[in-house]
Amino acid sequence: MATNYSPLPPAYRPSESLELRNFVASFFSALDVPKHRLPYIDFLSENGVIVITSGKERIELKGIAEISEWVTKETSTLVPGVGRRRYIVENIFACPSNEHLAMAHGTLDMTSEGQSDFTWASRMIFDSDLASKGVQKLAFYQIWLVRVIRWLFADF
Repeated sequence: MATNYSPLPPAYRPSESLELRNFVASFFSALDVPKHRLPYIDFLSENGVIVITSGKERIELKGIAEISEWVTKETSTLVPGVGRRRYIVENIFACPSNEHLAMAHGTLDMTSEGQSDFTWASRMIFDSDLASKGVQKLAFYQIWLVRVIRWLFADF
């Protein structure tokens, strides 16, 4: 199914570079791919670290091998019944004092058995050695997920 979907908002702040905006769009689009979430591995440096925090649960993964193994093993059981996953980036914040640091936040729209969605915030630290060679890869990525439960009242 071809689509022109972009996870980014239509406008962006002048402090965001086009390069950062394109990286974030590509990264979150790769996370959206159903049933095969390994394409986003290409956005991480060899020794990259991912930290996922949701409620009291915290998962820390170090290095491409560990991240790939965990994603392959856990993707199907992370959120049972998920038929669609779509990140929507609402804001990107480039750090003016550190060109290798950015933050973003938005929502995660999922079609699942419970019809639950998440709001999220993330921190991205780019690998400075690779950046000096013109390559954008994340040395560190952390995401905080907060579940939003929608109540449906049929008689109101």
